[in-house]
Amino acid sequence: MKTTAQFWLIPLVFGMMHIANAQSITLDPTSSSTVRSSRNSNYFDIDKTGSNSLSGLRFSQNQMQQGGLFFSDDYNVFNLSNNSNLAGIIWNRTSSRAGIGTFSPDGKLHVLTNSTAEIPHLTLQENSNTDGARIQFANFGLTARWTLYGSNANTPTFNIFHSDFGNVAEFKNNGNTELNGFTKLGIEAPKIKMKKFTGTTPDANTHTIALDGIAFSKILSYEVLVEADDLAGTIPLKFKYKPSNDHPAGYNYRAVLRLTNLGTNPTPFIFFSDLGGQIKQKPFSILVTFEE
Repeated sequence: MKTTAQFWLIPLVFGMMHIANAQSITLDPTSSSTVRSSRNSNYFDIDKTGSNSLSGLRFSQNQMQQGGLFFSDDYNVFNLSNNSNLAGIIWNRTSSRAGIGTFSPDGKLHVLTNSTAEIPHLTLQENSNTDGARIQFANFGLTARWTLYGSNANTPTFNIFHSDFGNVAEFKNNGNTELNGFTKLGIEAPKIKMKKFTGTTPDANTHTIALDGIAFSKILSYEVLVEADDLAGTIPLKFKYKPSNDHPAGYNYRAVLRLTNLGTNPTPFIFFSDLGGQIKQKPFSILVTFEE
């Protein structure tokens, strides 16, 4: 037979606590304690009948209270916290919402606290140094999804991704931004894209550059520049010349947008003509702006 120094049989009292059907809890101070029950449905009931608005379990270390799991009648919440009056991790029974730092969550998850650059409100950490963390947005019953993706591996990148399109927007750690769809700036503005074509002018009077992938009717503007040396001055300089007949001799040229293959596959192109001798075999660039 065990002595009372070895086993304590304790009736739990908190306002009024009971263990139904004569269940009992035995704690052995000489070993790790375990709560066991032989019932088919096992519950640990805390039944508060007094006027106090709080009930719960408190945890102490060396007679110093460390915190607990509390239920508050005032807020109708469960609260895992250092103190019953301090909002820790909250489950609100009325709204079925979770909160951290607030007894009354305004969303399904509401975090209320101060943050710093070192301690943010939320951190998502990928358990790999070759991939990134993701947040996904989806609708029940639909396969399409939005994904926010952030990675500091290799070339640090933040992406906005949609499963129907791919990367809608891509942001780099050097501040560069890439928007892959058509961009609309303002209600009355068109949705536009830009495309750059490069090459070298030939040693001839004419040249043709096809603007592949762009419909002629959608082109809003184009800009042509040819890079050439200024041989007239005493100091060598480089200039970029637009199409014109007003440049110094040898630097004039024309660049006109045209449409060819008027049948089933019409293709727009830039037609260079009257190329001056000083801009032949020189690098050129064409920037085309077109709408959706």
